[in-house]
Amino acid sequence: MMVVSEGPYRFSPAQGYSVVSLLPALNDAQWSEIERVGTDVLAKLDESDSSLPLVVDLSELTYMGSAMVALIIRLWKNYASSDRSRFAVINTHETVREVLALAGLTSIWSITTSREEAEDSLGIVPPKVPGSSMLTVLGCLAAAVAVIAVVMAKTGRFDTLVTSPIQYGCAGFGFVAGLISATKEDGLWRAIGVLLIVACIGIGAYGVL
Repeated sequence: MMVVSEGPYRFSPAQGYSVVSLLPALNDAQWSEIERVGTDVLAKLDESDSSLPLVVDLSELTYMGSAMVALIIRLWKNYASSDRSRFAVINTHETVREVLALAGLTSIWSITTSREEAEDSLGIVPPKVPGSSMLTVLGCLAAAVAVIAVVMAKTGRFDTLVTSPIQYGCAGFGFVAGLISATKEDGLWRAIGVLLIVACIGIGAYGVL
């Protein structure tokens, strides 16, 4: 992903939308500099893809003055004022939220606390990891092999020097596969991922007993 940094802000096209991050240095800028930033950002949006939704990221700010509010309003009016589903704001600081609320903007804009929430508000589905469902299947097979290794060790058929590397290696692989599935997939695959995580933790713990 290309990230363009222009001093007091960053512009970064994302998967299906554009992100403008306003930085603390912009609070100390003169009005003319803030106007220039607005012009530059709008130009970059036109150059990338003006049909994409816009996310304004304020998460690095702990304070925001009226000039910054005016800048964000300018971006919104010129880019997405006709469609709320094309504009979202990320904010994590209460003081900044109070400024937005005083300006009456919290009832107009989608104010979120993370990139994931912003994507949800814009109806953007993040891309899945290619082949992650197959990875989950392989993780389940690895967990099964780890269980077999535990059984072989407990029954004395094989020495633990042989079974332990298999047990912990396969359980570790299954844990990672389950974690990827639980975080990147949805529905049934996510549920399987969670169960796989629990199972692999149990397999690893049982081997210690």
